[in-house]
Amino acid sequence: MRPHSVPLKQVAGRIRQLVDDPEFKDNIATGSVDEGEDEAQEGRILYRQHRIKERNQSLVKKKNFKDKHGRLFCVACDFNFPNKYGEVGEGVIDCHHKTPILELEPGQKMRFSDLVLVCPNCHRILHKESMSIEGLQSIIQ
Repeated sequence: MRPHSVPLKQVAGRIRQLVDDPEFKDNIATGSVDEGEDEAQEGRILYRQHRIKERNQSLVKKKNFKDKHGRLFCVACDFNFPNKYGEVGEGVIDCHHKTPILELEPGQKMRFSDLVLVCPNCHRILHKESMSIEGLQSIIQ
């Protein structure tokens, strides 16, 4: 056993305790802490297990947008991180898959044209609303 690992049986037992705790249930149901409270505990250590679809970072890294356009910018809103934040903003951009990763078949190939560069705000809206780049651009303009 690794030094910081906790046996799965112990983790499962703690989860069962939390689920049976009425205060925990109330907080989950309301999504908030008691009214009038101006503080809440943070920093609990939780364990999660996820199943994810693998992404091939080589395609994203090879997307040579900057060479073609001379700069990195959001294709939806035209935001440019270095213009706003200076040197610290250099290279900050998200790469959005036009076809959602969840819809890809295992082993399906992607092309550069399947990817677009967007700022984190636009990326969040694209995923939240499941819309196309063109749909987002029409809202912004």
